[in-house]
Amino acid sequence: MTTEALSPASGIYAIQNVISGKRYVGSAVSIRKRWTEHRRDLALGRHKNSKLQRAWNKYGSDQFRFVILEHVESLCDLITREQHWMDKLEVVASGFNILPIAGSCLGRKHSQETRDKIKAAAIGRPFSVENIERLAEARRGQKQSPEVIAKRSAALTGHLVSDETRAKISAANTGKKQPPESIAKRLAAIKGIPFSQEHRLKLSIAGRGKAQSQEARMKISIAHIGRRHSEEHRKKNSLAQSGKTLSQEHKDKIGAGNSGKVLSAETKKLLSIAKKGIPLSEAHKQKLKESHVGMKGKKHSPETIERMRVAQKAAAANKKAATLCEAENVVLSEDASCCVEVN
Repeated sequence: MTTEALSPASGIYAIQNVISGKRYVGSAVSIRKRWTEHRRDLALGRHKNSKLQRAWNKYGSDQFRFVILEHVESLCDLITREQHWMDKLEVVASGFNILPIAGSCLGRKHSQETRDKIKAAAIGRPFSVENIERLAEARRGQKQSPEVIAKRSAALTGHLVSDETRAKISAANTGKKQPPESIAKRLAAIKGIPFSQEHRLKLSIAGRGKAQSQEARMKISIAHIGRRHSEEHRKKNSLAQSGKTLSQEHKDKIGAGNSGKVLSAETKKLLSIAKKGIPLSEAHKQKLKESHVGMKGKKHSPETIERMRVAQKAAAANKKAATLCEAENVVLSEDASCCVEVN
C-alpha cells in the first residue's frame, strides 16, 4: 500500500508479515504520517520495536503490508480501540507487539544490551537543576524494598568516591537538618559495628581543627549524662591517653571549664581511691613545691580550718581502729571508717 492511498485520518492500523502472518498493531492520529515514520525507521534499522525490526531485516520490505483496521473519529477512543484490537489479534503472544497495554510502558523489560547502551549514553551527561528537582520530587516519600536496598549496597561495595564528588556531596548537605527519624535509623544501623583502625584515623584527621558550636557541645553533653563506660572502654581510653602531654592552652581551657564546679562526695572518694598508691613524679613534686611557695604567710579561712580538723580527727580514729583490729586479727572492710564516731 502506498502512502498516497492512506487516509490522513486517525485510527487503528496493523503492519503484517505476509509470510508468517504476524502483525504489529498500533494507533495514530494521522495514519499516513505514522506509516511514513515506521517505514523510515525500519529502513534505517533504528525502529524502537526490536521484534518488528528483526523480521523486516530478515524478510525484506516487500513481505510486509500496511492494513487499516478501524477509523476512529474521537481521539479519546484511540487507546481503547487499540487495546481491543491487540487483545483480539493476540499480537503480544503471537505477533510483533512488545507491550501488553496500549499507550503504556508497563510490562516492558529492556535487554542487557539495551541497558548497557542506556547506561553508556547517560555517563557524563549533566542534569539541569530543573531535572534534578523533578526527579527528587517524584521520589520523595517512596520507600525502597529490602531487595533494592541490598542490590544497591552490593553495587556500591568497594566503590571509591572521588574527592570532587565528596566535595559536591558535602556542599549539597551543608545546612541541611535531618529529621529525628533519619538520625535514629542511621544510629541503629551502625550500632555495634566496630570501626577499623584506618577508618578511625580518617575520622580523627577529618575532625582536627573543627570548632563545634555551643549548641552541638550542649547536645553532646546532654547525651552523655548518666552514661557509664565499661571497664574495657576505660582501659582503652587510659592506654590511648598514656604518654600524651597536654598543651598549656588545653590545660587552661580545662581549668576554666572546671572553675567553680563542686565535686560530689562520691566523686571525691573515687578520685582518692584512684590516686591511692600512685607515686608522684619528680616533675609533679617540683610543681607542688613551686605552687606552695606563694602560700607562705597566707591564712586559711575558718571553713577550711574546720574541714582540716575534722579530716585529721577521722584519720587518727581510723588509724587507732586499724591498730586494734590488727591486734585482734580482725580484717577491716573498706567502710570501716563509717563505724568510728568522730567527736
